[in-house]
Amino acid sequence: MTEPPTSPGDPNESEGHATSPDPERHEPEHGPAEGRSTNRGPAEREVVVRRAPSVIAFLVTGLVIGLIVAVLSTVLGPGDQKYTPGAIFGMMAVIFGTAGAVLGALVGLVADRISRKQATRFRAVRVDDDVEK
Repeated sequence: MTEPPTSPGDPNESEGHATSPDPERHEPEHGPAEGRSTNRGPAEREVVVRRAPSVIAFLVTGLVIGLIVAVLSTVLGPGDQKYTPGAIFGMMAVIFGTAGAVLGALVGLVADRISRKQATRFRAVRVDDDVEK
């Protein structure tokens, strides 16, 4: 015996039936070319391209150099009976590490300012990626 066709509100209907759109799915109802805006801005525009340095990299490099100077000053410096070598290194690491990080950040900011002055302007032409291959 054959079963009668199900109605759209029937609980026996499958979840993926074409007559009732699933609110969980976010697919467009139109075809690939329908519903899309063909005007996506100007065909040509002027853009500025520059190579920007990473200020964080300069900061970390300055910190590492400051810690190396702290180790060298602890090892090569005069010994003191009041403080352990670990305490001396800790003090020197804070002083030289902070100074190195600040100097590294300043060098990075100066390099960033120089890169802004050397920026180059180009004319960019929009190319449609919708062309079928």
